[in-house]
Amino acid sequence: ALLPPLLADFVGGGMCSVIAWALIYPLDTAKSRIQGRVEHNQAGAGVISELAALRRVYGVASWYRGIQAGLLRAFLANGSGMLAYGWVCQRMAVRAL
Repeated sequence: ALLPPLLADFVGGGMCSVIAWALIYPLDTAKSRIQGRVEHNQAGAGVISELAALRRVYGVASWYRGIQAGLLRAFLANGSGMLAYGWVCQRMAVRAL
């Protein structure tokens, strides 16, 4: 193995969440913009229309604005969760022996 088991759990959990967020981030961006309009009683379109409007006005890069902080948080939070899960599994396996 390239990494010790618990470190592999941390990196694996973190990387999986980074990939998931990188794929879904544009939809989350559109959702957040729509929710902001609803809170101010402004009518709006759906997610696809919102993404098209963002692309038209600001370009595709606008779909990913602010992604760095989100990816860092996702990596640390989910990596930590998988690390804890791996540690508990190890402790339970030792107790079972």
